[in-house]
Amino acid sequence: MSKNKAFRTKFNLFLDAGLAVAFLIALKPLITGLTIHEWLGLGIGAALVIHSVAHWQWIVGITRQLSRKLPVRTHVYYALDATLLVAFGVIIITGVMMSIAVLPLFDVTGIVSPIVALVHKWASYLTLMLLGTKFVLHWTWIKNAIRRHVIGVPCGPAL
Repeated sequence: MSKNKAFRTKFNLFLDAGLAVAFLIALKPLITGLTIHEWLGLGIGAALVIHSVAHWQWIVGITRQLSRKLPVRTHVYYALDATLLVAFGVIIITGVMMSIAVLPLFDVTGIVSPIVALVHKWASYLTLMLLGTKFVLHWTWIKNAIRRHVIGVPCGPAL
């Protein structure tokens, strides 16, 4: 494996793991407190932008080829990622709309609405289910990346 590909794999592994852990922590604002929950949500939004930029070539390449015959797995991954992007977007937008800890720092008042709160909550649950699905579908990549780049065990076809 080239050094560049090894770096990208390690970067993706740690970025994705960090996003997953941050999201799981942010799911329980009663544990973290609202201020940490809101700042963590904004951090997740920034990390998602980094994640999208890191995968931009794949996004553009697959988008251009959607009308062609691609493996079913590619269509599933694309649909899952697109749905995750929309769901995370809804979480972040509704979270910013309701902000009572971060927005006031910028002299902006959040909107306290039961409907916005409900959309935020259910988008979070949907995202959790989608992330679980993504974890299962990418398990072989995750397992091999951890073995190779964290533990230092070479991975081959027999593993």
